[in-house]
Amino acid sequence: MSVIAIDIETPLITPDCQHPPVVCLSVCDQHGIVDLYDSEDRYTLYEMLDEALGYPTIVGHHCSFDWICIALDFPELLPKIRKAYAELRIADTEERERLYSIARGYYKEEGSKKGEFGLAYLADYRLGMQLEGKADVRFDYGALLGRPLTEYTPAHVKYAKNDALATWKLYQNQDIRYRQKVDQRGYADDRIQARRQWCASWASHHGMGADPERVADFERRITTEYRALKPAMERHGIVRWKKGSYSKDTKKIQAMVLDAYGPDADITTDKGNIKTDELTLKESNHPLLMTIADYQHIAKMVNNDLVALKAAAETRQHPYYRLLSTGRVQGSKPNLMNVPTRWGVRDCYEPDPGHVYIDCDYSGLELRAWAQVCLWLLGYSRLGEFLNDDLDAHLEMARQLLNIPYEEAAERKGAKDPEVKLSRKVGKHANFGLQGGMGIPRFIELCLKQGGITLTEERAAEVKRVWKQTWPEADPYLKIVGQMVGGFGRTTTVEQYVSRRIRGQCDYSQCANTFFQGLAADGMIYAWWMIQEATMTPGDPLYDCRVVGVIHDQFLVEAPENRAHEAAMRLSELMCAGMATYIPDIKIKAEPVITRRWLKEADQVWRDGRLCPYEPEE
Repeated sequence: MSVIAIDIETPLITPDCQHPPVVCLSVCDQHGIVDLYDSEDRYTLYEMLDEALGYPTIVGHHCSFDWICIALDFPELLPKIRKAYAELRIADTEERERLYSIARGYYKEEGSKKGEFGLAYLADYRLGMQLEGKADVRFDYGALLGRPLTEYTPAHVKYAKNDALATWKLYQNQDIRYRQKVDQRGYADDRIQARRQWCASWASHHGMGADPERVADFERRITTEYRALKPAMERHGIVRWKKGSYSKDTKKIQAMVLDAYGPDADITTDKGNIKTDELTLKESNHPLLMTIADYQHIAKMVNNDLVALKAAAETRQHPYYRLLSTGRVQGSKPNLMNVPTRWGVRDCYEPDPGHVYIDCDYSGLELRAWAQVCLWLLGYSRLGEFLNDDLDAHLEMARQLLNIPYEEAAERKGAKDPEVKLSRKVGKHANFGLQGGMGIPRFIELCLKQGGITLTEERAAEVKRVWKQTWPEADPYLKIVGQMVGGFGRTTTVEQYVSRRIRGQCDYSQCANTFFQGLAADGMIYAWWMIQEATMTPGDPLYDCRVVGVIHDQFLVEAPENRAHEAAMRLSELMCAGMATYIPDIKIKAEPVITRRWLKEADQVWRDGRLCPYEPEE
């Protein structure tokens, strides 16, 4: 087996230099022998990188960082790096460890321990290797840039070599563990996840900028509100100064919630704790709890969103994308999935001068993925037929709830009929929630939290009955899921369609969700790869554009304004083509909009057959 492992050392990362130049390269060959190459002799360094890129399997740990550093330092190697990723010859031991944890059913996105997916921890835990000695030299390599190996200390040489050796050994260890404890066929999609990490690292490298004036205005408004609410919190003992910072008395808030709702109310989390989330506090109708809800929301924006915006305004904000159990990815620092729509937080983000954002969202992606799964599992899907006929699945639910013809519902929707609007909203929540095995209490909570709709248990049960009647595949699908899990409190292992990725210890709801969520995630990853390749291909309409955000089912791309129309059409084309590889029997739709800022609500604007930037009313 021709497997080599590589690792580089670089100067420290800074806000304006996310991928520094290469200081040295360590290469562990297929026999476990490690060589170290310095950056003084750039010719030899280049030759070794060029040789490494020809191997059948090239392993690294979080190696997208290494390869981007290499690509920026040696641009002539970029085509070969892209070719290695295209041919799925690059493997990443960090992603493999995450996939192993997902398959075993104990995966936590951030790790159950600090640095759990870092090489130092895994080398110690899995191999018994200590990578960090008493003299921690990790932060010193910047001084060795362009210097010969003769100037390295023994500690610098040992640390650099051990990284490559540990990566090589960890790769072998992972293969053995996965075949013994998960699937004797071995990893199914680890190379694809390594390729996803490459795309995600480029998005992080580009980052997102913000308008300093809008950020300053947001800071003024949010801090004014924060200061206005804080005295009441201190007066009632909700927050207090402790050990150099303010802390929140969660137990006191929980006691107030219990007193407001009464002992018989269902106000506990899955772990049995009293809820203190914004919805619970607001729905209590208790004046102080409602004020606490406002304070918690504002404090979170001050501590998270404002910090992220100020960084984006000063240089750029570089989110980190990590794998979720479903196969989806989540951006953190900042969490782009949960950027508040209130207070103008999102509006502060803007592209570089001369550029615009192309915001392209899949239409009803999880519905389409679920319809595809039902086709494979059951052999039919009425929802799939509906979507392929370009009909509105949420409107179909509305018309069933109102017991009127579809044509009448469509006409009344066009006239902004409030009854149809409300029923369609309820139908949308049913369509996106119930196929995941959601129960009545959770569905009621979903409608209230996301739509501001209050449903009684009787009404929610009726909506669920209508949903099953509208989509006849629903009941058999959920019954099969129930049979797979085997009863309340039990779990099962799910093998994902197409990618064969495995997720272990899935309960009923996780099993119901992971089939279609994972399928949609895999299609997103493949589309992302196609888009990233297009941005690096001269002559492509997306060439020199930048993917700066992947949020739920949408791509946010920064593009030159003078060719934004062509780039938007190409983005939509690749999103549909990539997803169709994983969802081949259901029509895929992705409609782009062009904006000058990142906006929550924006419409397509067409002039003379070209898509133009949406201009919101100030």
